[in-house]
Amino acid sequence: MKNAVVIGMPLAGKSTLLKQLSEKLRRNYAGFRCIILDDEIVRSENRPISEIFLECGEAHFRKLEAALLHDFSKSDGVIVEAGGGAVCTEAGRAAIRGFEKVIYIKCGPDTLIRRAVSHEVKIRPLLSAAASAPQKIYELFEQRDPLYRLLATDIIETDDLNSSDVLEQAIGALFC
Repeated sequence: MKNAVVIGMPLAGKSTLLKQLSEKLRRNYAGFRCIILDDEIVRSENRPISEIFLECGEAHFRKLEAALLHDFSKSDGVIVEAGGGAVCTEAGRAAIRGFEKVIYIKCGPDTLIRRAVSHEVKIRPLLSAAASAPQKIYELFEQRDPLYRLLATDIIETDDLNSSDVLEQAIGALFC
C-alpha cells in the first residue's frame, strides 16, 4: 500500500483508530506514518481550529484542509485521518481520490449522538452548541454519508465494534 486516508463523521473514532494504528505500525510495519490532519493544520496555522473557523470561516479552513490532503496524497507511507468535513468541497474530494486506499469509518447517527453526550462536543466547531448537537449530527450524517460511501475503497461499520475490532479491520483493509 502506498498511502491511505481515513474518513468519517466527527466522533466516529478516526483519531482513536489513528493513534492505535500508529502504535501497531511502529511495531509491525516499519516505514508508515500516521497523520491527524487537524493537528497538521493547527501546527501550520499556529492556532486552534475553532479560532480558524471563527476568524476566517469554514471555507478558508476547508481550503487549508484540501491543500494538505492533496500534498499528503502524493506521499508514500502515510495514513492520514481527514476531518469529517473534508468531503464537503470538490477540492477535498479530489484530494481524497488521490489516495490509494480510502477507509470510511462508518458510525451511525444514534451512536454518534451517544458519544457526543459523553464527549466535549464544543471542541468540534460544527457541533459546538450541545443542545442542538443531536439534530446537527443527523443533518451532517445525511449530507456526508453518501459522499463518504462514494469515495471509500473500504467501509468499516463500527456501531457494534470495540476499538480493537475496528483496528483489526482497518489493518486488514490497509494491508490485504
